[in-house]
Order: sequence, then C-alpha cells, then structure tokens
Amino acid sequence: MVRRSKQEVLVEFHRLRDCFDAFLMAYAPNWSPEDAAFIQNQIVTRENMLLWMAEGKTTASGILAGIKSGIGGWKLALSDLERYHPEKAEIFHNSYVKLQGQRFLDDITSKK
Repeated sequence: MVRRSKQEVLVEFHRLRDCFDAFLMAYAPNWSPEDAAFIQNQIVTRENMLLWMAEGKTTASGILAGIKSGIGGWKLALSDLERYHPEKAEIFHNSYVKLQGQRFLDDITSKK
C-alpha cells in the first residue's frame, strides 16, 4: 500500500467531516431535544480535532480514523431508521441530498 501524504489524509478528513456534519443536520429532526443536546455535547468539533493535531496530541491519520469511526455510528443509525421508520429515512435521504448533492452512503464512498 502506498503511504499517503499528510495533506492527502487531511483532504479525505475534511471531505468525510463534511459528510459527518451534513448527516447531523439531516438526521436531527429524528432526535428529541434532550438527545440532540446530548449528542452535540459528545461530538468533537472539526476545529478541536485539527487543534489536537497541531498540538501533537494526534496525527492526521488519527483524526481521520476518528471521523471514520463516527461515520460508522451514523451508518448504524441510518440502517435502524430505514428498518424501523422508512418514512423518516426517506425524509433524511431527501434532506441529505439537498445538503450534499447525493445520498449519504454514496457520499461517504465517493472520491469528490
């Protein structure tokens, strides 16, 4: 496997972070206000992730792994929504497409 440069890793991080944030916006109507507040308090911001990297607390690969882990959680949430609440899943998909131009699962695998 060819080793990628720090800049290449950061490009992928920012692309996936955009997907992560768009998921939050599109999925938010499915959470209660309490759940939404809890989730928002648990999420590390893009700025903090980049700051940790700049401070040497993590690497570009580390923040990329973190965002990929978060996206893995969103994929599970979406799968449950599609299974148990297909009408809400369709609303999510429509909202996500309005934000990003394509469906979530296509977006996270694209090479924009």
